[in-house]
Amino acid sequence: MIIDIPCPREKSRLFFSQNEFKFIKNSCYIFNISSLKKSNYYISDFNKNTHLKKYDELVFGDGEGKFIFNKRITDDMFEVIAKDSFKGFSGKAIHFGVSSSMHCNRENIVEYEKFIKSIKPNMIAFSFVENGKELDNLRFLFNLENTKIISKIESSNGIDNIKDIVDKSDIILYGRGDARIYCSASKLGINQKKIIDVAHKNGKEIFIATGVLSSMKDGKLPQPSDIIDVTQMIVDKVNGIVFGADIKNMQLVLDLIHDIDSEII
Repeated sequence: MIIDIPCPREKSRLFFSQNEFKFIKNSCYIFNISSLKKSNYYISDFNKNTHLKKYDELVFGDGEGKFIFNKRITDDMFEVIAKDSFKGFSGKAIHFGVSSSMHCNRENIVEYEKFIKSIKPNMIAFSFVENGKELDNLRFLFNLENTKIISKIESSNGIDNIKDIVDKSDIILYGRGDARIYCSASKLGINQKKIIDVAHKNGKEIFIATGVLSSMKDGKLPQPSDIIDVTQMIVDKVNGIVFGADIKNMQLVLDLIHDIDSEII
């Protein structure tokens, strides 16, 4: 059994009264960060030490849209302006630009500890791992001597410390969606190659996630860029690829990967 724990860093998430909502460009919205106050828009797991300045960008989901921070109204409420018009689903992540804005509060850690003890998983995936010391602490905290650790690399700090993280992990997963937000976009491919090389050199498995063959959702034909992307992964001998739930016909995907693999000498 594999479980995914949002620790040591947990993304904030934006919840609203409707399951789906259309945000309108240049419109103002009031976000609430306190679960004790009723609001149409509530942000969970917000790190109150996060310092937001006027005109700072907040990215919704995997980049579906952006907000501009306008002003603080109270300690628990602030106003933003939609930079784009876009549809959003309640519960999607909202990003504040730097991974240091994320944390995992003590109450959540206690719940994760109980959950892990109750099911005793074979593997645990940890989010936004940024150094080896964190993994040592998590192994001790959750008593993971006989549990394999999957470290998700999703920030520039994680990439900078990749050798240390690989040494303390059993499997590495490169989360490209969050990495696009928390790293330089121009280095997205370069970082992927770096992570793959370090993992292989140290005999660790490497998985790639997010945006793989996304053009094939709803059964559509793949774009050339997606085909080249997957071909490079196969050439680089990644151990696994994680596909999004929005791909409706996985058989088409599997057939394409088989055909690409058969063409590589």
